[in-house]
Amino acid sequence: MATGIRRVLSMEEDVNGAVLQQRMRELGEEISNLLTQQHLLGKMLQVQSLRELPVTVDKQAWIEMLRAAGIDEAAMRRWHTEFESRAPEAHHHFLLSLGISEDEALLIRKRSVEK
Repeated sequence: MATGIRRVLSMEEDVNGAVLQQRMRELGEEISNLLTQQHLLGKMLQVQSLRELPVTVDKQAWIEMLRAAGIDEAAMRRWHTEFESRAPEAHHHFLLSLGISEDEALLIRKRSVEK
């Protein structure tokens, strides 16, 4: 990142503005995604503290918790993409822990890397 900033600062002023504005938009998206994740975790902790979690969390219970936390389809796809890119094996094990079949888990993982 530091070399990118040095490169930007050495460019002409017109280019600097465009590059910096693009980075500002990217940071805004990253912050938005982190806030969404933080909100989701907060809601999940709230539900857990009320002892409303079922003994086991299956696919349907997980989806219901995500929806209750305000997570839409697009955000769920982003969540899977992040999980897959950061920890593919953990993502796979998590999907299986929800009672999802091996085939469906592999399909979800495949979709998570498609753009």
